[in-house]
Amino acid sequence: MLLLLRKLGPLQAKDLMGRLGVTSGGVTVIANHLIGKGLVTRSTGERDRRAAYFELTDSGRQLCDVVERQRNQVMDRIYAGLSNVEVAILGELFAKLARQDTREGK
Repeated sequence: MLLLLRKLGPLQAKDLMGRLGVTSGGVTVIANHLIGKGLVTRSTGERDRRAAYFELTDSGRQLCDVVERQRNQVMDRIYAGLSNVEVAILGELFAKLARQDTREGK
């Protein structure tokens, strides 16, 4: 949820349900945990007070920055053992898998 909110900005609970593949109850459980940690805020919509919107706090953004830096370091170590050709092939394979996943509606 944190990385989605960082990438896409504030999202409604229904959008998070679809993107995370969880129920509304699942979004609530995850969001309540992150709100309790001070990483996410919940607000209601201006037009529809029933709609819940979630947004990263400054602490949430900082945590995402740390996670991204650590992920990049891990990926650099993984890719260090591959040639440029192997990295390109791997990229093509990942793209093919992503397209297949999209076509299957997931």
